[in-house]
Amino acid sequence: MPMTANNTTTYMNYLEFKRALMTDPFTADPAFERARKEDPSCHEAWEQAMAFEESLRQALIVDVPADLASDIIEQQRLAAANEAPNWRRRLVPLAAAASFVMALAVGLVLAPTGGTAQSLPDYVISHLYHEVDSLGSQKLVDVADVNWLMAEYGVELNQALEGVVYLKRCPTRHGSGIHMVVSTESGPVTVYYLPKEQLTEPVLVGDERFSGYVVGLERGALALVGSRGQQLEKVERQLRNVMHPISV
Repeated sequence: MPMTANNTTTYMNYLEFKRALMTDPFTADPAFERARKEDPSCHEAWEQAMAFEESLRQALIVDVPADLASDIIEQQRLAAANEAPNWRRRLVPLAAAASFVMALAVGLVLAPTGGTAQSLPDYVISHLYHEVDSLGSQKLVDVADVNWLMAEYGVELNQALEGVVYLKRCPTRHGSGIHMVVSTESGPVTVYYLPKEQLTEPVLVGDERFSGYVVGLERGALALVGSRGQQLEKVERQLRNVMHPISV
């Protein structure tokens, strides 16, 4: 919790700031605001978080043709008119068309961020490209931050997870999860912890630039992606060895 001096001035150190930032980057907490404005490290972390939030916002913007709804409904109306003269029978397709248009519009908006309409391989690769700059991260993340965010998703680490250079809460197909980048001798490896994915067998992901796979865990799933041909098994073993569900 933030510390208070003389009962009037509230301070928030960098670790507290990072935790608040990962929980709610738009918080109006006065201690958070003061740290953001007065601490250069906090301000830099906040700017990076805002850049990420903006990239997600842009990803949500999908242009839908203005006449899409009217075209679909008109086609349904003509089809219904030809099918039967009874007005009661024409009413059902029109209502279905209106519902379809609404569902289509919602689907177009949600799909880029990994809604359930998006396949798991597509989600992993598209999300990686949304944050591809994270692969250039080099500063090691504080172990306490890694432990804290993992605990938020019901996972405890029985030893320090080494080499994490990027850590962020991220949207998933079924809510939210954890996005990490782990530095290795062969290059950065992107790791997603997907708490609500349930897999019975591995799923391959990749394109012309990246390749990897998603594997099921005792609770949730783990996606690992690197450059094409990069070995990921060592990172997977490391994560499996240290990650364990928190006993309730």
